[in-house]
Amino acid sequence: MTTETLINLIQLAVTAVCMVFALHTAVKRESREWALLGLFYALFFMGDLYWSLMLAFYGNTPSYFYVSEIGWYSSYLFLDLLLRQLASVEEKEYRPKALWAVPVFTAAMAVFYMQYGDYMINTIVALLMGFLLWRSIRGLAYTGSGHGTAADAARRRIYLCVLAFCVIEYCEWTASCFMSKEDVALLYFAFDMAVTLVLILYISALGKAVQE
Repeated sequence: MTTETLINLIQLAVTAVCMVFALHTAVKRESREWALLGLFYALFFMGDLYWSLMLAFYGNTPSYFYVSEIGWYSSYLFLDLLLRQLASVEEKEYRPKALWAVPVFTAAMAVFYMQYGDYMINTIVALLMGFLLWRSIRGLAYTGSGHGTAADAARRRIYLCVLAFCVIEYCEWTASCFMSKEDVALLYFAFDMAVTLVLILYISALGKAVQE
C-alpha cells in the first residue's frame, strides 16, 4: 500500500465518521447548521471514495479525476451555505477593505493553476474558494474588532477552521504542481493530512458556534 493510498483511506474513514455524526446531530437537534455540515462531509466523502478506490485497485491517480473533483468542489457549496447561515445580519453588512484582497488572490492563483490544469475547473474553484475566504475572513474581522455579541464571538472557531482549510488546500494544490520532486511530494502528503485534521475540527467548532 502506497503512502498516498493510506493517507486517502484515513481521510475517507474520518470523513465518513464525521458525516454520520453531523447528520445524526442534525436530525436529533433539528438543526439546519448541522445538516449543512453533514452534507459537506457527504460530498467530500464521495470525492474521497472514488479517489481512494482507484488508488487501492489500480495504484494510480484516477484517469477520470473529474469524478472526485465534482464531489469535493460541490462540498464547498454547502460549507459556504453554512457560513451564510451562521452570519448575523450585521456581519453580512460588514465590509472591511482588506476583503478585496481575496478576489485578487484567488484570481492570481487560478491563472497560475491554469498552466497545469483545465481553465473551466480552475475558474470554478477560484469562485468557490473566493466565497469561503471572503466569508471566513469577514467573520474573523467582524468578531475580532469588538463588534457583535458573545454569540458572534463563538463563531470565530468555525471561521478559523474554514480559513485554515482554504489555506491548506491552496498549499496542497500548489505542491501537486511540482510532485516530481520527492521533498515536494512529502509536503503534499503532509498538507493532505492537515486537511484531514481540519475536517475533524469542524465538529467541535460548529458545536461551539451553535451551542444551546
